[in-house]
Amino acid sequence: MKKAILILTGSIFGLLRRDPPRASANVRRTGETETPADAPDRGRRMKKTTLILLFAGVLLSGPMSTSGQAASWSGVDKTVIEKFAEKAGRSAREPFINTDQGDLILFVFLLAGVVGGFAAGYWFRVLFPPRRKDV
Repeated sequence: MKKAILILTGSIFGLLRRDPPRASANVRRTGETETPADAPDRGRRMKKTTLILLFAGVLLSGPMSTSGQAASWSGVDKTVIEKFAEKAGRSAREPFINTDQGDLILFVFLLAGVVGGFAAGYWFRVLFPPRRKDV
């Protein structure tokens, strides 16, 4: 694991290393401003660096996850709500719509996505008006 982290950090720092300053002959004149000739390369390098850092974060956060520890914690329903319900003389009952069984909750989210997608598509021009051209 240490070797993988060292290789990953070495490649990240290799990408972040700045190039030496370029001579003024290597500058492209575009209208009123001057831009370096390697400006498109900077964008690609930035995207590459961002993807590598994101990938490294995902890889390194895996071993630190607490999925095994989550089973030992009891939820709010058991620790708080059931205590107050028992003190009030009411017992737990089966819910009206039980979403724990089957794929009902997935179907509900699917319907919500379809309705939201339809609304966003129908009112697309209202949500994202076209840009005006300066005349």
